[in-house]
Amino acid sequence: MLGGGQGYIELGGGHSSLTQGNPSWTDAYMRGAMALSESNVLHTEISRQDRYGDTGWYFSGGLTHVFTENWYADGFVGFSSRCFFLPKYRTDGFIHRKLLPHKQLVLTVGGGNDKYKDIHSDYRLNTEADYYLGPSWILQSGITFTHSDPGSTTVHAQYFAVSEGQNKRHYIVLRGEYGREAYELIGPATALINFPLHDVSVTWRQWIAPSWGINLTVERYNEPIFNRTGATLGFFLDF
Repeated sequence: MLGGGQGYIELGGGHSSLTQGNPSWTDAYMRGAMALSESNVLHTEISRQDRYGDTGWYFSGGLTHVFTENWYADGFVGFSSRCFFLPKYRTDGFIHRKLLPHKQLVLTVGGGNDKYKDIHSDYRLNTEADYYLGPSWILQSGITFTHSDPGSTTVHAQYFAVSEGQNKRHYIVLRGEYGREAYELIGPATALINFPLHDVSVTWRQWIAPSWGINLTVERYNEPIFNRTGATLGFFLDF
């Protein structure tokens, strides 16, 4: 989200409480985007994450390229420091197509790969549809298929979102996801495999002035071992 200018930078952090006696999660991050030209936007993010008694750093970068007025694509790569819970590296790629007379429907297909520091790898396939209802409302729906090896585990999860708002004013996004997750490391030698998940979040992005504002997300995530409730607050600057 460039905010109608050449780019933005955002600094923030978060805290989440976990049930079943698990230690809390804390995060700090810096993310941003910058238009390199009319057809290319560069994305970057750095985060420090505390999970399950371990600490890790994650670094990622990406590029959005516009081919024509109806076609554009995204590509992202990321890697982490020596913590057990983050992927050693991650790749993602998506292609988008605008449809209908006013280009109000956007269809997306893409995929990605996570390589963990143990022997596991996850492979994702994602499809999504976004429908723009006038200037202020967006409806979003998608499904993600994940295959994890070793174990040959294949699962899927569905997500839905409703967004309201306009650039330089505010955006409010209500998002829900349910289904199953293929693989998650919760300890150096402990993993959850093929388990149900339910996730609900609300994000409020508010411009305080024409060039800066706040970004607040509140989230509730449920899985078999624990439930997690948390919030993330960031401050962004458009330029």
